[in-house]
Amino acid sequence: MATAISDGAAPGAAERNTITTPTVLIGGVPAQVQFSGLSPQFVALNQINVQVPSGVPPSGAVPIQIQIGGVTTSNKVTIAVSQP
Repeated sequence: MATAISDGAAPGAAERNTITTPTVLIGGVPAQVQFSGLSPQFVALNQINVQVPSGVPPSGAVPIQIQIGGVTTSNKVTIAVSQP
C-alpha cells in the first residue's frame, strides 16, 4: 500500500497509480493504457498514457473518450492522429 501524499504536495519520483485503470477509446477502439496515475513532479495532475490502437483512422482528428467508475466522457473531444 502506497503512503498518502500531503495536500498540495507533488508525488515526487515514486509512481502513483490510480486504484482503477480507466478504459480509453480512440476513434471508438479500446487503447492499451500504459499508465494511469499522478504525474511525477506535479501537484494534483493526473496523467493517462495510452498507445493508439490499430484500426484507428491513420490521419485527422478522432474522438477520444475515457471511461472510469461508470462514467464516460463526451465524444466531442478529439485527438490528432497520424502515421509516422
